[in-house]
Amino acid sequence: MITKKSEGERLLEINNVHFAELGPPPTIDATGKYVGYLENAFGEQWVFIGDRKTGEAVIRGGDADWANEFQVSRDKPCPVNLILGEEEKQWIITCFTAMTNTPFDVVKANFAAGDLLSGLLSSFPNG
Repeated sequence: MITKKSEGERLLEINNVHFAELGPPPTIDATGKYVGYLENAFGEQWVFIGDRKTGEAVIRGGDADWANEFQVSRDKPCPVNLILGEEEKQWIITCFTAMTNTPFDVVKANFAAGDLLSGLLSSFPNG
C-alpha cells in the first residue's frame, strides 16, 4: 500500500499480481516522495520511490522479490545487479526526469554509461 498524508481522497489503488512466494508488496509512506509505478506487458510490477531533495531513489519489483530495494540516483540511474528490459529502463529515466526536472537526454546518457559499466563488470569472473 502506498500512502501519502494529505487531506484529499485516495487517487490510486493497485493490486499485487505477483505470486505470494515473492513476498508481500511493500507498504510505502510516500509523504514528501516522488512515486512512480510501472506494469509492463508481462505483468511485472515496479515501484519507484524517490527523494526530490537528494535526487536518490529506490526501485522495487514483484519479480525481483518485493523486499529488495535497488538504489538508483539521477547520476547513476542504472541499478546494480538487476537485468531490466528496455521499457523498465525508459521508465526509470522518465521518473528521474519528472522528479528532478532534468532533461530526459541527460538522465538517459547517465543510464547508458551506468548500463555499459555494469555490463562490463558482470563479464569479469568476480564482477
